[in-house]
Amino acid sequence: MVSRKDMIDKYKIDLTAIKSIQDLDSVFATIKKNDPQQTPIATLPATTPVDILAKIDPLVDKLGVLPVASV
Repeated sequence: MVSRKDMIDKYKIDLTAIKSIQDLDSVFATIKKNDPQQTPIATLPATTPVDILAKIDPLVDKLGVLPVASV
């Protein structure tokens, strides 16, 4: 999960209490109640470490790397 620290601090959200995706319901409800102009879920494409690495290392194919077995 990616979150804005200013929002977490402003609404005193306890990140250690979030153990599952269902725990996010109360977080989103708190933000929406106190700041109705905010949208708690972004619909932009997610960026993973592999996506970043793919821009740097042309050998990354996002399928992973398997070790070559010794013959």
